[in-house]
Amino acid sequence: MKKLFFSLVILLCSISIFGQANCNDQTACNYDPSAIDSSECLYQNDLCDDGNVSTIDDAIDDKCDCTGVLNLAVGFSISDPCNCLNPNNIDLDMDNSIDLIFETVIITGPAGLVWSLSSGTGLLDANGNVLSSVATTETGSGIFEASFYHAPDAGYFSTWSNGSDSVLIMNTCGACVVAAAVPTMSEWGLIILALLALNFVLLFQISSRLQTANNITASINWKQSQFYPFSAKHLNQAAVLTIGLVVVLGGFSILQYGYISLTDLIGGSIAGPIFMYLIHLCLLENDQD
Repeated sequence: MKKLFFSLVILLCSISIFGQANCNDQTACNYDPSAIDSSECLYQNDLCDDGNVSTIDDAIDDKCDCTGVLNLAVGFSISDPCNCLNPNNIDLDMDNSIDLIFETVIITGPAGLVWSLSSGTGLLDANGNVLSSVATTETGSGIFEASFYHAPDAGYFSTWSNGSDSVLIMNTCGACVVAAAVPTMSEWGLIILALLALNFVLLFQISSRLQTANNITASINWKQSQFYPFSAKHLNQAAVLTIGLVVVLGGFSILQYGYISLTDLIGGSIAGPIFMYLIHLCLLENDQD
């Protein structure tokens, strides 16, 4: 029984020290007070191998881990170039034409080496002023980004350097036209409300004139159909005018925006008949005069 007990104690002691570094040097990052020598001590900034072939200058860090510096090949890319719909684009004179195109360049290279503009033409700030210096931001290990503006058709030419490497980046974009906002449902609501108001005014005018002509003293009863003037001939003429206007406006919408929105279809289907009846009343009133 005693032999079994001592065997268990020895086994537990072995487990407790298994995997622990044999380092009794207090200046080491893996110091172990129970160690018997310093044969396995690790010290910050000691050279090591982190096993990653993409890193260089591998060394022990302050957490006693072996880490290296990512050594990416020098290169560059442009994030979403010549995007006329980029919300960061600027129309300085509000003439529905983009004056400043937003650009973000991404440079890859050895981590920790700051890239900056060493020379260039056509790089502008948000006010259209020429930039003589642009610094990059390291957004990830070995990944650097810089943003600026450039003018349509003119483009830019730039050289970037980190002190030891350099890259040449240039780009030219065509002119961008700012598409005016497509009418929203609320705007269509105002259009429909205005058409209804005009219809009501004309209906009231025509009904009042008919009452006067026929010596009718009773007030207008809008619930009775006879108070709503109607002429099939004039309605057909109004329908032709309305359809022609719809075709013209639909063609303009497609040319300007490239599509007809669902909002336009709904708003137009409601406003169309109201507009047609308004034209019908105008033609009818014109004949009466």
